[in-house]
Amino acid sequence: AFELKNYLSKNPEKIVNIIGHTDSIGEADVNIIMARDRATNVMNYLVSQGIEKAKMKVTSKGEEEPIADNSTREGQAKNRRIEIKIN
Repeated sequence: AFELKNYLSKNPEKIVNIIGHTDSIGEADVNIIMARDRATNVMNYLVSQGIEKAKMKVTSKGEEEPIADNSTREGQAKNRRIEIKIN
């Protein structure tokens, strides 16, 4: 968080996009909510570390963009993730 805060102070035009993902277990609409909540928790942590909330955007992809096979436990675990992109 410290490095991100320093980066944003040196690059005030940048926005942090926090993207939540889930595995494909359960209903797709519930997974969207779960992924959004996961991303919101990360944003709240970053705010607690001194990063301005206005510099962040929360997005949810739910189960739409898997990076691993959802038919295995290992794949499911990899798909439950957060991505942070700086634009």
